[in-house]
Amino acid sequence: MLRHNASLRIATAAALAAVILWLSGCSGGTGPGGDGPPAGHVYVDASNTGTEDGSEEHPFNTIEEALAIAVDGWVVHVAAGSYDVGDTLFVRNAVSIRGAGASGTAIGGTVCVYTASAADTVIIARLACVNVCSFPAPDTTAANQAPVLVRDCALEFVDDRSVYAPPSQWYTLDGCDVAGDVLLAYVDCDAPRSLVACEVAGSFRFSAVSGVSCTVAGSDLGGRVRFSVREIERAAFLNNDIGDDVFVTARDCTTTVVSGNLVEGDTLKFTFVGCDSCRIVGNELPDGGIYATCSLFEVMSIEGNLLENGDVRVTFVGGALTMHGNVITCPAGRDAVSVVTATPTPPAITENVIVLPYDAPTGGLPHQDTAPCGIRVEASTLGSVFDNTVTGGAYGINCYGQHAEIVENWVEGAHLGIAAYGSDVLCGDNLVQDCAGDGVWLRTTGPVEGNVVRRNGGAGVRVRGDCDLGGGAFGSTGGNTLTENLGYDLVVEVLATQADTIFARHNVWDHFSVPDIMAHDVWDSDDDPTLAAAAVAPTASGRERR
Repeated sequence: MLRHNASLRIATAAALAAVILWLSGCSGGTGPGGDGPPAGHVYVDASNTGTEDGSEEHPFNTIEEALAIAVDGWVVHVAAGSYDVGDTLFVRNAVSIRGAGASGTAIGGTVCVYTASAADTVIIARLACVNVCSFPAPDTTAANQAPVLVRDCALEFVDDRSVYAPPSQWYTLDGCDVAGDVLLAYVDCDAPRSLVACEVAGSFRFSAVSGVSCTVAGSDLGGRVRFSVREIERAAFLNNDIGDDVFVTARDCTTTVVSGNLVEGDTLKFTFVGCDSCRIVGNELPDGGIYATCSLFEVMSIEGNLLENGDVRVTFVGGALTMHGNVITCPAGRDAVSVVTATPTPPAITENVIVLPYDAPTGGLPHQDTAPCGIRVEASTLGSVFDNTVTGGAYGINCYGQHAEIVENWVEGAHLGIAAYGSDVLCGDNLVQDCAGDGVWLRTTGPVEGNVVRRNGGAGVRVRGDCDLGGGAFGSTGGNTLTENLGYDLVVEVLATQADTIFARHNVWDHFSVPDIMAHDVWDSDDDPTLAAAAVAPTASGRERR
C-alpha cells in the first residue's frame, strides 16, 4: 500500500519551498527618511483609532494606506482583524502582504497583484481572502511582471487567468487551504505554476496554449484534476491525494511525471499527440485504471503502480513503452493489461503481478477473441513479455505480432495459459499450470524451450505453426517439461501440407519410452494422417520440474 504519510509530505513541501525561496530573491527596499515605518516595513491594524503613520507603534488601519506608501520589496504587516477592501485589493508595486494567521487576518475580497516590476517576489502570506490572482481583473490581457507566492492562506477559491504570463511571473500556492476550485488558465504561460502542500476541497484545472511548467505536489485535492495544454515543457503531479479522476491532455509535452499519488477516482487518463517522456510511477489507485492514448512519444514508463480494482490500457502509434513492476487486481470483464501499437520499437512488459477472475474464451482464434486477458499485446513488433505473474482470465498472456520474447512468466488459473500468434517468437522458461483449457497455444515460428507446462485441463502445448520444441530449425534446445495435462501433452494441428515434421526433442513427458510417448502424450500424424509428424526422440533424461 502506498498511503501517504506526514514525513513524505513534509519532505516534498520542504524541497519545493527551498526552490521557491531561492527564486523569490526577496530584497528589503529603502524607505523615506523621517518618522513613520522603518525602511522595508509598514504596519496595519484595523483596530487602531489613533495616530497613523505606518509604524509598528502607530499602524495604519487600512491596507490601502499602507500600499500607497510601500515601494518594491517592502512588506506590509497586517494584524489580526477584518479588512473591507471592496471586491478587489490591487497590489500595484512588488510589495508583500503578511497577515497574523489565516484564522485571524481576513481580507473581504480578492487580492490582485499587478505590477510592472519583476525585481521582487510578491508574497501573500498568513491571511484569509476570497482569491489571489496575478492579473488586473477584469482585464486579463495585461500582464503582471512580479513573481507571486501565496503561502499559508485560506482562500475561498483560486481563479488566475490571463492571456500572457511573462517569464518573470511565476505563481505558487504553498500550504494554502482552498475551500473551492483552483483554476489556472492562460494563453501563453512562460513562467512556472505550482501548487505545493495545499488542501483543495474542489477541483484543480490547468490550461494553456503554451507554457513552461505546472507542478502539483504534496497536496490533498478533493475533486477532479484536469490538465489541458497545447504545448508545455513539463507537467508534474507528485505525492498528492486526489479524490477524483485525473485527465492529462497535451498536443506536445516535453516531460510528464505522475508519481506517488493516491488517485481515488476510477480514471488516470493520458491523451498525447506528442510527448518526449511520460513517467507514471508509484501511484496507487484503489478503484481505478491507467489509460493512455498517444500518437507519438519517445519514452513512456508505467512502473511500480498499485491498482487494486482496475486495469491498464495503452494505445499508441510510435514510441518505446515500458511496463514494469506494477501490481494489478482487475475486475471481471476487462483485460488487466492491454497494449495495442503499430510502433517498430518493441514494448517491454516485465515483472508485473496480475490477478483477474477466471473467464472463458468466446470462440475463434485467441488473437481475435475479446475475452479478458491478463496481458494482451497487439504489436507489429512484440518485444519482451518477461517475468510476469498472471493468475486468472480467459487467457493469461495473449500476444499477436512478430519478434517476441515470452520468457520466464508464471501463469496459472486461466482458461488458456499462453497464446502467441506471429513469426520469430521465443517462448521460453515459462511455468504454465492449473489452467482449465490448454496450457500453451502457438501459431508461431520460433523456438519453444525450457517451459514447464503441467496439470492443465486441455492440451499441454497445442501448435498450429512450424515452431521448434527441440532440435528443429529454430535452434530450440528443448528442455520443456510437458506432464500431467488432462489432454495430450503435445497436440500438433499443423497440416502435413504446411510442414513435414514438428521437432520436439530433449523434453520430459509423462511417459518414458518413445512408443509410449507417441501413443499417450502426443497427437500428430499417427492419430490423424493429415497432420505433420512429431519427432520426440531423443527425450530428456530426467524429470526436472519447478
